[in-house]
Amino acid sequence: MKIPKFLFKSFRTKVAKLPNIDDYLDAPAGVWCLGYIPSNLKFQVGAQLRYDSKQMLPFSEAFLREVVKDDEGFQRAKFALQLFIYFADQIIGGKSSGPIGPVDPWCMVLCISRDLEVNASAHLTSDGDAATVVITINAGVFVTLAHRLLAMFADESFMQNLGVAPIRKSGSTTKKTPDDGSWCAQMPNNANLQMVAAWTTALAAIQVLQHELAHFFRGHLALILARNPQRPEDCKLLEIDNELRPPLIDPDTRRCLELDADEAAGTTYATVMRIFDHPVPGPEDGKIERFYVLTILAAVSTFIIFEEGSPSRNYYPPAWRVHQFFGSFINEFFSQALDDNDDNATWKILEDVMSHVEARYSDLNWGDGFDLQAASASTNELLSKDLPKRVALAKDFSQYMPHICAPELGRRY
Repeated sequence: MKIPKFLFKSFRTKVAKLPNIDDYLDAPAGVWCLGYIPSNLKFQVGAQLRYDSKQMLPFSEAFLREVVKDDEGFQRAKFALQLFIYFADQIIGGKSSGPIGPVDPWCMVLCISRDLEVNASAHLTSDGDAATVVITINAGVFVTLAHRLLAMFADESFMQNLGVAPIRKSGSTTKKTPDDGSWCAQMPNNANLQMVAAWTTALAAIQVLQHELAHFFRGHLALILARNPQRPEDCKLLEIDNELRPPLIDPDTRRCLELDADEAAGTTYATVMRIFDHPVPGPEDGKIERFYVLTILAAVSTFIIFEEGSPSRNYYPPAWRVHQFFGSFINEFFSQALDDNDDNATWKILEDVMSHVEARYSDLNWGDGFDLQAASASTNELLSKDLPKRVALAKDFSQYMPHICAPELGRRY
C-alpha cells in the first residue's frame, strides 16, 4: 500500500522505564487502582469489582501469569499491559503526574478487573467532597487483544503489504476466544513483529480508555444519573450490558451515546497521542506512517471484539464505529485541513487496512470477517433515524459535562 507523502514525518519518542504492574495493586483494599481515590471509597470499589467478577482476589501480575501460561506469550502480554499503564498513568493522573487536561473538581480512577470477559465500564461515585469517575477495564480485554493480534501477525506477510489482502490459507487456525490453554497460542517468530503486536495491543487499550472517558467528558454519565436518581448504584455504562438488570436508558438513546463517545474518543486519542509524540517502535524514518496504520489496526480489532459480545441494538456496526472514530481522529490529528486528494487518501488507507484485517480473520477461520458493505447499508438507515435524537441529546448532556457540572450530582449517593 502506498502511503501518501503527507504522512511522512519524523518524530522522536521517549518512553521512560516501564512501571511494574503491581505498583498499583492495593492488596488490603482488594483492588488494582490507578489514580487518586479516598481509602474508604477504594474499599467500596474493590468490593464491587469482586462481586462483579466473582473473583475474591484483585488483578495482579500473578493473575496475568496464571492465564497466559506460555512464557513467551506472557512476556508479550505483560509488555503490552506495562505500555498501557505507562500512558494511562499520565492520562488519568496516577503516581507520576496529574491528569492531562483540567477536570476539577472531579477525580479520575482506572481499575483493572480480574474478569476475563471482554468488557469495560464507567460510572460516577462520590465520598464527601470527592466526586470520582471510575473507569474499569476487564483483564479479558488485554489478553484477548494480545491473543488475537499476535495470531494475526503470526502470518509474517500480514504487514508487508497492507494493500494486498492474503489470498492463501495458512492452515494454522486458532480460537478467537483465548480459552482452554490457547492464550497467545500463535505468535510471529520475528521478534520485531511481536513488538508491533504488543504496541498495537497497548494502543487498542488506550482507545478503550478514551471511549470510557468520553462517556464522562461528554456528560453521558451525569445525564443518566440525573435521569435515574433513585438508582445511583445502577448508573454504570457497561460496554456489554448486564441483561439481569433493567436498562436505565432505551436502546435508541444508548446507541446515540455510544456513537457520540466513539467520535469524542477519536478526538481525545489524537490529542493525547500528540502529547506522547505518537509513540511506535522502530526507526524514526516513517514513524508517523506506522503510528497511523497501527492506530487503525488497533481500532478495527477493538470494535470487533466488543461488537461480538454486545447486543447490536446498542451499537452501530463495528465497521461504521471505526469510521466514526477515525473521522474525528484525523480531524484532530492533522494540524491543517486536508485537500480533497489527501482526504481521499486517508480514507483509502482505512479501507485497505479494514479489508486486510477482514481477510486475515477469514484466514484464521474467525467468523464472517468485517463486512464494510453490509455495515454501510444498515448504517445509513440508522443515521437518519437517530439524527433528531442525537441533536436533542447533545443539548441535554452538554449541561452535564465535567467542567460545567459540579460534584453536587455525585453527592446524591
